[in-house]
Amino acid sequence: MKRGRINPVRKTLRRGEPSPAEKSDLRTSVYARAKGICQLQLVQECLGYAPLNGDGTHQGHLVHIKAKRVHGWGLDNLLWGCWVCHAFQHAGGKPVPSKL
Repeated sequence: MKRGRINPVRKTLRRGEPSPAEKSDLRTSVYARAKGICQLQLVQECLGYAPLNGDGTHQGHLVHIKAKRVHGWGLDNLLWGCWVCHAFQHAGGKPVPSKL
């Protein structure tokens, strides 16, 4: 059986998904609300502070509290976190399905 591309490039935004400019504004708002502090603090290795812009892993992450497809991109569903806590959340809390 022949399969198409595994990850096709989406030409348009999904319904309810913000544009890249709107996502940037959301990141800035959530960062300002958290004052750059990791709001997750799930592990002992938490970095504590997560900068808005950085290189690779030294950058803060925009974290959804509940599934973004169901609960959306509202500020009440977003937290600011360091990459260590965000990775732990995905590994231990929310299962990430394989993309086969």
